[in-house]
Amino acid sequence: SCLLVRALLLWIACNFICSSQGFAGLDPWKRGFGTGKTTGRCRPSNWWNEVPGGTDCLAQRTKDAFETNMKTANIPLLETWESYEASLPVREGSCGVCKLYLRPYLCRSKELDVAVSRLEHATEDRDRVAYLSAPTKRGKSAAILPIFCRSVELGTKQCFTHYLYMPFANNGHSPAPRSLETDELERAGADFMLHCFRRQMNGTYSRSSTWSLPSQIPDLADTEAKFQEEMEKFLQRNASNRLLLHIDEHRSMGTSPEFRRGALLLAGSLPQMCQVIATYLEPPDLAAQGSSQVCRFPIAMMLVDVSPLLTRDASDAAPATAAGLPKIKLPAEEWGDKEERLLATLRVKLSLFLVHIGLDQLHIPQDEKSDLRRTFRNIQDQLDKEGNLESKLIGALGSFSVALPDLDEQVSGAVDLLLGIKDARAEDRRYPGVISLDNRKLTLSLERLMAVQDARDKASSVFDKAQEVFCSSLMESGSWCDGMLLERAYLWVLACKAAKAEDGFGFVSNPRIYEFQCEEIRDGLQQVDGKNARVFTKKGDPCIDGIRCIEDGVMYHALSEGGTAGTHKGFDIWFKTEADELVLSSVLLDVTGATNAETCNKKASNIAQNVNAVKHTVQNAESPVKSVIGVLLAPNCNSPIVDAREQRDVLTNRAECLIDLVMKSYSALIFK
Repeated sequence: SCLLVRALLLWIACNFICSSQGFAGLDPWKRGFGTGKTTGRCRPSNWWNEVPGGTDCLAQRTKDAFETNMKTANIPLLETWESYEASLPVREGSCGVCKLYLRPYLCRSKELDVAVSRLEHATEDRDRVAYLSAPTKRGKSAAILPIFCRSVELGTKQCFTHYLYMPFANNGHSPAPRSLETDELERAGADFMLHCFRRQMNGTYSRSSTWSLPSQIPDLADTEAKFQEEMEKFLQRNASNRLLLHIDEHRSMGTSPEFRRGALLLAGSLPQMCQVIATYLEPPDLAAQGSSQVCRFPIAMMLVDVSPLLTRDASDAAPATAAGLPKIKLPAEEWGDKEERLLATLRVKLSLFLVHIGLDQLHIPQDEKSDLRRTFRNIQDQLDKEGNLESKLIGALGSFSVALPDLDEQVSGAVDLLLGIKDARAEDRRYPGVISLDNRKLTLSLERLMAVQDARDKASSVFDKAQEVFCSSLMESGSWCDGMLLERAYLWVLACKAAKAEDGFGFVSNPRIYEFQCEEIRDGLQQVDGKNARVFTKKGDPCIDGIRCIEDGVMYHALSEGGTAGTHKGFDIWFKTEADELVLSSVLLDVTGATNAETCNKKASNIAQNVNAVKHTVQNAESPVKSVIGVLLAPNCNSPIVDAREQRDVLTNRAECLIDLVMKSYSALIFK
């Protein structure tokens, strides 16, 4: 969806560098604000991160939206705040029932705005049902109310004015019998949805709400007409009002996919008045985008941002969460680039720790001996010690541990999920707990990608080796955000992509096809049988002996030289392609996390010089390499890079889903 994303919180600690342009909507930063109904609280604050009790928070925004737009004496549910508040999402646990709107929702504003834009503009082409899919206990149910309140705040012409939560887990209804025909099951599902909507409007919907299959199932057109009438009544017959209908645990409606599909088809049949968002572990029982009927489309999960749990203000005594967890106070000292990278690593590691113990622990009262309290206390103790800032941050990083998952799960299709699958491929339901990303693809959470295996895939050996290389970087000391992690993420993605491509592979932003099929991954700087395949010597000169050792079908990486910073002369990844039976060319790839075009242009110029140096060397020596291509992978750079030369490809796209995940943690904006 989503950095490390949606999951690990390696994507969590971060920013996702991705314009919303191209996704059913406008760039949220270019939209006009204030053109619709708002609560009058449109201030530049991340109120969704705030603990209830302050002047502006999710709880206050929700109540304001109700009082301003929804309250009416004509609908029992909307008569009073108390009746409406009772319908809002809750979470049941060992500490009782918790109302989710009373918890802060920790996410970044840019991710929230992209989700708002995607939902608000979703119905411009056809009737569609949005869905948000993620593993359990990742905040799916809690995510929709902040989206609604943010939409109210921005107040565009497409903004939502009403929010209705409709949960189906353990709702106690009687499922339609499987003996019915498909058409009958769909009509029964539609009748069931109409029943639930009416009960919700009257304030009588609950998990004990029962529905009985009618002796004569109503015609679909008749049900749709009644649903429209009820919807108009709920929206007070005001054409400018619009409902965000949150359907939670949609797979619990019944055992029949046709029955569930009928219910969702009805819910999504009034796109101008009602936008449906479904939340669950898996996509809903609707056709993927492109269908002439009501179809589904994914919304990227907003991932938890741990930045609100830390503060640079020594006088900030406000708790980090409603449960009273104190914020981690950062030293008031001079912060350089190295210290900022270490802080970013601390955010990432803390995010991984929170995923491991469960995000709900942030909102549950903890005693001083709990893992959460002890970890926060240990981090603070290290930051309060005497010494320079770098040593304090390194001490904080070493004060707690994060265990990587064991490699014990076989998942058919794991290699494809690493690269990202289209929504339509999730039809076979092999992929519970998939993550929806803003590149319109689905993947697994990063922690699952680091734990799964796919023995049946022909690229399994390459997948396993690259997975090992990637995971090892998380266990090394130093900064995880200095570029090494991004390089290894690209190695994992490109190697698997090349392993599955029999006719070559390429990048979305460039038409060139690289005729190379990966069979093995190897460290090009290490000796193998007394030789290595390094392109440059340690002194920085082209190495003709190493170039001669480059083997077919092997993707090399230069990730072992220079310590944890990964500093080395030349290129990060390289391989030899077979242009035809006789001519071979070496492809050299360099990865940068730079965010501005000027830096990327300098990097590109250096690459061009290095490529020309290698080209000159191979042309004046006996070598199987006849031509050289340099590639700059700059996923952080959204500005155009000029001076494109014949010998160098500049690619600013994220290769596949894994890069989207890692980019959520690897961003210069994390150093704000």
